Amino acid sequence: DCELAVSVLGALGLKVKQDCCQEDGVFCRNQRVVSIVLNQRQLSGAIPETIQSLSALTSLVITDSFLQGPIPSALGALENLETLYLSNNNLTGQIPRCLGKLKKLKFLKLDNNQLEGSIPASFGNLDNLRELHLNGN
Repeated sequence: DCELAVSVLGALGLKVKQDCCQEDGVFCRNQRVVSIVLNQRQLSGAIPETIQSLSALTSLVITDSFLQGPIPSALGALENLETLYLSNNNLTGQIPRCLGKLKKLKFLKLDNNQLEGSIPASFGNLDNLRELHLNGN
């Protein structure tokens, strides 16, 4: 998992130690990355599709940075994801319908980006969703 996390975070401009579980903002359980919390780290670039390989991920929080490009549909493969915060970046395009497949998702914040279009109908399947922030797009 660490090798994958190093690759994903490296694509965003973060230099990560080989033992990513020792990295500030990366949390592991049984040597698997379960949470990435990187606020105000000045990260940039697009979220790589390879993020789908971090299958144990329950939280992905990258806010107040310079992420750009579309939200990758690969996030829809992270079936354990409970928290997804990508607020205050420069993300563009539409919100992927596949996020509606994240049955465990409780908190979704995509506010203050440059997203467009309507809320996907698939979000009606998010029975556990408690918070949804989409303002400022």
